[in-house]
Amino acid sequence: MTSDPTASISAAIISAEEALARLVREFEKTIDDGYKACHTIGLAVSQDAALVMQLYFVDGKSWSETSRIAHMSRSSCLRMRNQVFELTDDIGVARLVNGWSGV
Repeated sequence: MTSDPTASISAAIISAEEALARLVREFEKTIDDGYKACHTIGLAVSQDAALVMQLYFVDGKSWSETSRIAHMSRSSCLRMRNQVFELTDDIGVARLVNGWSGV
């Protein structure tokens, strides 16, 4: 009995598609966690800080794009980033993602 090369290629394609689908779900969860963290940042620091963090860390904008879209200087954006980093050090990433009651 000979093996069917088409079947083995099809099985490899299906396996690759399943692996890609798992990877996409992981990326979606990571992005969703980023949006949740930005929501908490908006409550704890400011909506401006949440926007800056979302644009740079979730949406992948450069600092130049972030400052242009947020209508503030790059140095202001970096100051807000530092404020959020201090908040993260104080409360932890889990609380930032899950909110005040989620931990």
